[in-house]
Amino acid sequence: MVKGVAAAAAALALGCATGAGKPIVEFPSPERLALVESKPAVLPAIQAGEVPAEGWTVPSTPADAEAAWAPQGPWEEEFARAYGAMGSMKALTRAMACVAGELGRFYLEKQAPAPESLQRLLTAACGVFAPTVAYQTLQATLPPGVPEEKLLSLRGDQIGLGLAGRIPADARQVGFWFGRRGGHAIALVAYDSTPVTLTPFSPVPDVNGDVVMEGRLEEGAADYFEGYVNQGRFGVKECLVDPSVERPSFRVTCRMAPDDQSAWIQIVFAAPRSVLAQPIVQVLVRRDAQKPLVYREAAYAPSRLASDAASFAPAVLAALNATRVQAGLAPVRLAKTQSETAGRVARQYFAAALGPSGMGDGALVVAGALDDMNTIALGLLAGWQVAGTIRDGTFVSVLVPHTRDAGRWVDYALSMPIGREALMAREIEEVALGPAFFSDPDGIGAIACGYRFHRSNDHTADVNHVLGRITAARQRMNLPPPVRLQGMDAVLHRELARVQEGKGTPMNALHSSLEVASERFNASTRGIVIEATSLDALEIPPEVFSQANLQLEVGVTHYKPPGAAWAQLVIIVVYVSPTGLSI
Repeated sequence: MVKGVAAAAAALALGCATGAGKPIVEFPSPERLALVESKPAVLPAIQAGEVPAEGWTVPSTPADAEAAWAPQGPWEEEFARAYGAMGSMKALTRAMACVAGELGRFYLEKQAPAPESLQRLLTAACGVFAPTVAYQTLQATLPPGVPEEKLLSLRGDQIGLGLAGRIPADARQVGFWFGRRGGHAIALVAYDSTPVTLTPFSPVPDVNGDVVMEGRLEEGAADYFEGYVNQGRFGVKECLVDPSVERPSFRVTCRMAPDDQSAWIQIVFAAPRSVLAQPIVQVLVRRDAQKPLVYREAAYAPSRLASDAASFAPAVLAALNATRVQAGLAPVRLAKTQSETAGRVARQYFAAALGPSGMGDGALVVAGALDDMNTIALGLLAGWQVAGTIRDGTFVSVLVPHTRDAGRWVDYALSMPIGREALMAREIEEVALGPAFFSDPDGIGAIACGYRFHRSNDHTADVNHVLGRITAARQRMNLPPPVRLQGMDAVLHRELARVQEGKGTPMNALHSSLEVASERFNASTRGIVIEATSLDALEIPPEVFSQANLQLEVGVTHYKPPGAAWAQLVIIVVYVSPTGLSI
């Protein structure tokens, strides 16, 4: 569902304070998590069909996926009439109609909803890039040979209230499909409500393997955006988030591995003062978008049966570490006490996520249940029971139907970039695992957190990461790389060391660095200071970024304020001002 990575609070060095000494991220307390734990939780039946062993073929992206939908046939015409009576029909698209048709096609053949993993593939194949698509169905049993018009006369009145009337007002894309197989007929409406507007783009990479996605978050504020792309069998790579784009807009560039024919990309955002990042874009990039796709469950981890909750964490840890060794990564440790807490709230998490109707109707989670899910995810991400100075954490939830195999749970988790970042990132050292076992049919749901730690005060890699983002974004604008201010790296290192030791504030460090820079370079200098838990939280004003010859230096450190769950980064950028005005 989500990945927790970062949050930030930023200020230009114009006399603004950064709230030094206070946690910038709000985490639920252990007591608040215990309140959610005390709630009764009933796990619903898992209503998801099984993909046949030979796989499931989904079509190529429709050539006219971005075109408006035009109804054909009596059922589509009746739906268009009912939906149009509710207001505008601008949300009806061919791409979402394709999704509705693929969901309905599986339902007709298997008499059960498509599992979530297959839904992702068919959604992407149809050209819909929302991470979540909900749907509603209207089904009927009828003798073969009964014409559609006859069935419509019997059930057509339910299209208005039963389907069109249940589409939320904030739906951004809507699609409808009617089909029949033998004596079974189904009308299905699919929709998504992700508050994102994407600039049209091609999921086919350019000659460098890059796919560029630009868009805007239409509701709420964003402290940061991040993107991840699967690479190869086990790998995941961060995408380039352009630091010159003013939030809530974003420009993200993701690069496919040279040997990959297809790869998943996920873009996430975090709201202010939160580290719980929500997926907002989900794309399957591929070198040939016209080639049909065949879905088969990938096997990454060895099989490890888990008969109960006590055997789950050891089984997953063994399967995961065997997979990490294959990928050339160090094994991870189990955060035992935190895992025990995760195990006590996993049932509440999935009960809230699925709701009383389970997975079958694709309904979205209601607000109260979402609050409980967020409390659980954030409470575990905090790592209150994890030893060490936490740099950041990752969270992923995965439900696998029709199995008791912990290895298959790992397989599902590693199929998407967020799951790989949570469990396969190179710097992850510990994981917390909490299972919930389903019995109607068998299934394993589990929540997992991965934790990274600060092991030294050397932030050279972080400085290089920030400089790399700036250089790449300027290259896109046909501007030369920034020139580093000679000797200022040592000055920033000295001043930020005082912050790390608790002897100074970030703003003090910035002002002291600016004084040195002004004297040393006989130029007007300005700066940016930001406290964050993600390097991607840094946003550089356009008037600075677009300088023809940008001269700057970057410094990074970390410190842990009293009462904070995580350490937080301090990022300083000192640059020569083009205006001739000093701070």
